[in-house]
Amino acid sequence: MFEKMSRTGFLMILIVLTAIAAIFALTGCDTASEQITYTITYDANGATGGDPPASQTKSPLLPITLATNSGELVKTGHTFSGWNTQSDGEGDNYGEAAEYSADADVTLYAKWVQNTIATPTFSLVAGTYTSDQSVEISCATEGSTIYYTTDGSTPTASSSVYSSAISVVGDGTTMTIKSLAVAEGYKNSSVVSTAYIIDYATTATPTFSPAADTYTSDQSVTISCETAGATIYYTTDGSDPTTSSSAYSTAIDVAGDGTSMTIKAIAIADGYKDSPVTSVTYTITYAKASTPTFSPVAGTYTSDLSVEISCATAGATIYYTTDGTTPTTSSTAYTSAITVNASMTLKAVAVKTGYKNSDIGSVEYVLPIAFTKQDAIGIGSEYYVLAEGDLDGDGDIDIIPGEQTILGHYYSNGGDGVFTQTNLGVYASLTTWYPVDTADFDGDGLGEIITKDLITDQTDAGFSGFVSIPDMPTGHHLADMEIKDLDGDGDPDIIGNEKNSADNNYDLVWYENTSSTDSLDFSRHILWADSYSFYHGFDMTDIDNDGDMDILVSRLLTIGETIEKVDLCLLRNNGDRTFGPYEVIQKIGILGAHFRLLDINMDGYLDIAFLENHYIYFYTNNGSYDTVSFSDYDLISTPEYSSFLKIKVGDLDQDGKTDIVYSAGTYIYRIMNSSNNGNPNLLPKKIHSNTDSWYYKDFVVTDIDTDGDLDVAFPEHNYGGIVWYKNSLK
Repeated sequence: MFEKMSRTGFLMILIVLTAIAAIFALTGCDTASEQITYTITYDANGATGGDPPASQTKSPLLPITLATNSGELVKTGHTFSGWNTQSDGEGDNYGEAAEYSADADVTLYAKWVQNTIATPTFSLVAGTYTSDQSVEISCATEGSTIYYTTDGSTPTASSSVYSSAISVVGDGTTMTIKSLAVAEGYKNSSVVSTAYIIDYATTATPTFSPAADTYTSDQSVTISCETAGATIYYTTDGSDPTTSSSAYSTAIDVAGDGTSMTIKAIAIADGYKDSPVTSVTYTITYAKASTPTFSPVAGTYTSDLSVEISCATAGATIYYTTDGTTPTTSSTAYTSAITVNASMTLKAVAVKTGYKNSDIGSVEYVLPIAFTKQDAIGIGSEYYVLAEGDLDGDGDIDIIPGEQTILGHYYSNGGDGVFTQTNLGVYASLTTWYPVDTADFDGDGLGEIITKDLITDQTDAGFSGFVSIPDMPTGHHLADMEIKDLDGDGDPDIIGNEKNSADNNYDLVWYENTSSTDSLDFSRHILWADSYSFYHGFDMTDIDNDGDMDILVSRLLTIGETIEKVDLCLLRNNGDRTFGPYEVIQKIGILGAHFRLLDINMDGYLDIAFLENHYIYFYTNNGSYDTVSFSDYDLISTPEYSSFLKIKVGDLDQDGKTDIVYSAGTYIYRIMNSSNNGNPNLLPKKIHSNTDSWYYKDFVVTDIDTDGDLDVAFPEHNYGGIVWYKNSLK
């Protein structure tokens, strides 16, 4: 081998051997008895747990495998990262089980790398949300403390410490949350930042039911909102609603014909934008109730009717009248069939809540009136004149007859047209027939009787004797009279055509009633007097519409025994207990006499029905209160006889129009007034006649049988007694 070795190789071996020898010499080592080694020592370097590995011995020139962290060294907040030749980690680094080749003793320190704390995390990712949010922050590093800011600044240990969820609330809110995690022994985490925007959803727009429209009936309007929990505020006056407006809780009533209501509403909910204001308008225009119909239909009938009224509008209430006036809700409500036993105009209106009142339904029934002759009263007595009135104060009509030479009894009405002759206990002696009348002059509830120039007082004890009418001059008597309250003081006065027997002249007089319950007293006033006049007929009414009663009189102007003319004259009431001067308002002719005032043509003004010869003349009022005047209107002739004697008026058929009863020689007639709206319709018909020569100079039109309609009674001289005709309204 040496033969082949080069000179250079030999020299290298020699050098190595020489070096080894030198080492042994320096160390004092006896190469024969001691070998050289190196110690590797391990230091925990501040570990908070575990044990360092045992020291290792290294032979020279030979590498050694370093120890691992077999003692499980740990240090809080740090991670074991191998070994380092310096405690501060600034020396040479050796990993676990790394090869170590240096020939020298050495201490290897555990190398610790400080841990960085985990970055905080947020429970809610950054973004825009439509509702309020609650954000939680967490850190994976146990025991860490989180600091945060919400104003965009960088957090430090002086910032707010996170302890509970952070609220991000309110529409339009923008919040940037920055956080930092800190823990002992750890590096602070990096700052993490996230931003949130709250943009509320809009509350659903309120909806209305029913929809806005025009309706024919009342409506109940409901408002709703699809947003759960929303509160709805509304107005009904057209203003925009706010939270100060009414809060919707129940349906809103839109009621009443002609109502127009604008409802505006807004919905408000927590966590939502307010809804838009929505507006609707409702108009209520009621349908009209159907016009009432009548069964049977209008027409002329000969028997009582049972009239039913109906309306096609279910639930409507019908109100009606029987006198031709327009019905209202104050009129009688229809509940059952109406008995019609007289000519009648029925009018009806249908009313129902939620409807306009119906048009007025109207129907006219004509039941021809009939007068039925009844048993005579007081057969055998020859009566000439009659008076009627409640003589005994029992509420029904009694009859006082006058014979040609005496007045001594009356017929007391039992209330049903059955009469009992009752003696007065006193008598009035007469030389011929004179007018008779009765009234309660002294206000004690009992009637007095007056005739010619005599009067008798009635008290609870009966009738006193006939005495002269107080204040009547001697030799005077009443040829005709009317009893009315001429001066408007509440008691009856006497107005008469008074004859002076000494000169056969007549005066129109007024006996003003000044009686008391203790005595009968009168004060005589001459209204009109001249030597040529006879005041045959008169009537009293407020014809000039000034609030007091005037007198119309038919004045017969005579020359000797000849009637020259007849004038209808007006004596106006001057309001101070005086009358006149007289005004001639109509020239009649030479045979006119008796008359009555009535509204013939139903125009609201009083007209005149005047008897003249064998005609009845109707003079219509020209419609002026200041200048009272009349126009000829019509005449009705009665062929059976040519002399009319007396006329009276009353509503015989209860149709609201004034009818006429008059005597014409041996006949009693009625004229039924069917006028309407200024159009007269006068229908004469005979009630009674006789074939003898007895003239019916007097009669009464009154409710004899107390059944509510007017009957007719008159003295029947030839046969004796009083004949009366019952009004059957058929």
